[in-house]
Amino acid sequence: MTGQGPKEIFVYGTLLPGQERFRLIAQMVAGREAARTRGRLLHLPEGYPALMEAEEGWVQGELLRFNEPIEKVLDECDRIEGYQPDDEESSLFIRVAKQVEPEGGASKEAWCYIVGPALRKESLREGQEVDDGDWLAFRKRRSGQDKTAREP
Repeated sequence: MTGQGPKEIFVYGTLLPGQERFRLIAQMVAGREAARTRGRLLHLPEGYPALMEAEEGWVQGELLRFNEPIEKVLDECDRIEGYQPDDEESSLFIRVAKQVEPEGGASKEAWCYIVGPALRKESLREGQEVDDGDWLAFRKRRSGQDKTAREP
């Protein structure tokens, strides 16, 4: 299924180093670099982002390389992201190969999880646009606003 596909994964949310789900794959990560891909990013009320395909706009993240076979990594990431290869209609996110631009490098193809059919309507209805496509910066700004709002 994935033998001929990309060997790296582009992450932009909770699978980023330092975020809550990274620990689930951390031991398999051999390297990482800043990167971006085309798309639209929404922050969902549940506290995580959703990437939607779009020709305009950029989503910031990291390109991860692994010390394990990519199939093993994808099995774990599919589980984390709610991707069911045999039932994409019920999947929260679906895995696609996308063009990614590493910082200071040539464009390449990497696996990426985009919003799936089961989450698409909710994302559009309830998601908050992350205008600059950088979810970590969005969370920092939001956290700063929350603190400011609570201060007398």
